[in-house]
Amino acid sequence: MSEKRQDRDAFDIYQETCANVIDEVAKLQPAYTQSVTNLQQEYTEAFKRITEATISVQKEFANATWGPGKFPAAMARNASELADAFLKAAVINNKAVIASIDAARQNVKTFNDSVDTFAKINLNLIKTWQSFVVPARQ
Repeated sequence: MSEKRQDRDAFDIYQETCANVIDEVAKLQPAYTQSVTNLQQEYTEAFKRITEATISVQKEFANATWGPGKFPAAMARNASELADAFLKAAVINNKAVIASIDAARQNVKTFNDSVDTFAKINLNLIKTWQSFVVPARQ
């Protein structure tokens, strides 16, 4: 290690190291997000395919065993209404989750916008405290 490197301020080195780690982690985020999105798409496709396959096998078995299954109109309407109600609840839930995420993002943004102000306040408090406790350097 060079002498120049050893003479550097410890907090400058600490800040540089933290900034480098944060920058590198930030570079990983898009790949992580894409990977999670791809996984969600695969799960959705798998769920759709297993549902279709299961219903197809059940229909084939039922038709071969008892003949075509017919629903009375009232049952078909109830099934449709139940599905509609489920979808409406899912949409409302999705909107609530997105609103919560947006609120959290806004809170982090507000915090981020306030960091410099809080740092200045804390620095002024430290200087005030030091003026009472630490003797002046000559």
